[in-house]
Amino acid sequence: MHGSIGLVTLVVAVTATTAALACTPNRPGKLQMGRTITINTAGGAAHGSVSYGETQLLRDKEVVLTFDDGPVARRTTAVLNALERHCVRATFFPVGRMAMARPGILRDAVRRGHTIGAHTWSHPNLRRIGLARSRNEIQKGFAALEAIIGPRVAPLFRFPYLAESKRILAYVKSEDIASFSIDVDSGDTRGYGVSRVVRSTMTHLRRRGRGILLFHDSKLVTVRALPQILDRLAKEGYRVVHLETKSSYRANPDLVARYRRRLAGTPARVADRR
Repeated sequence: MHGSIGLVTLVVAVTATTAALACTPNRPGKLQMGRTITINTAGGAAHGSVSYGETQLLRDKEVVLTFDDGPVARRTTAVLNALERHCVRATFFPVGRMAMARPGILRDAVRRGHTIGAHTWSHPNLRRIGLARSRNEIQKGFAALEAIIGPRVAPLFRFPYLAESKRILAYVKSEDIASFSIDVDSGDTRGYGVSRVVRSTMTHLRRRGRGILLFHDSKLVTVRALPQILDRLAKEGYRVVHLETKSSYRANPDLVARYRRRLAGTPARVADRR
C-alpha cells in the first residue's frame, strides 16, 4: 500500500511554533502566524464542519487558510505574494494536471513554506465516477505533485466539490490520508464581486469565531479580495494556524516516474515563475 510513512496512531499534536517566513514579523496592522499544528494522519482523519462536524483543531479566533484548484499563472503567484506580505502560510490543494502545466509555481509555494495537499488529477465529482476511477484520480493527483516537488506532498486531501462517498472516504483513510473539508466558504466561485466575497467570508467567520477558510487561487476575484480579507483578519484579531503533517505521502512510484518523464520533456515556461 502506498501512503504516509511511519505513523501508527491517530492523533493531532499541537506545537506552539511560529512562522519562519522571509518577511518582517509582528508588524503593526499585519496578520500574524499563531500555532503550527502537526497532524498525524495514520488511519485517516477528517476535519471541517461542512462535511465532518465541528472542527476540533482550532481555538477561538484561529483560522486555517486553504486554496483549491490551482496553480494558475499570475493568479496563484499574486496569492502567494499577498500571504507573504502578512507573513502567513496556507495549505494549497492543487489539481494535478494544473500543477503539471505550471510546476514552477508549485515549487515556489513550497519554497515559501506553504503546505501542499492534493485535489485529484482533473477535479471530477468523485461521487459520479465510481470507486475505481476515483482511486485513479486520487493517485494520479498525488503522483503528479510528487513528481514536481518530491517527497514533500502532505497526506492531506480535499474532495472536489466536497463531494465524497463512504466508499471513497474509506479508501482515503486506508491510505493514511486526512480529508479536509471547510468551515467557511468565501463564495469566490459563485460569481460574487470582490466586496461580496470579502463580506461573505468575514460574516460567516464572525458567526463561527474560528474555522478552515476556503478560497480558490484560480479565481481573479480571490486575487483581488484576499488582501482586504487578510487586512480585516488582522484588524479583528484573528491568528493564522499553519498545518503540517508528521509524514509525507508517497504515491505510486510508476505514476511518479511517468510524470517526471513528462516534466523532463516539457520546456520551462516563463509563466511558471509568475
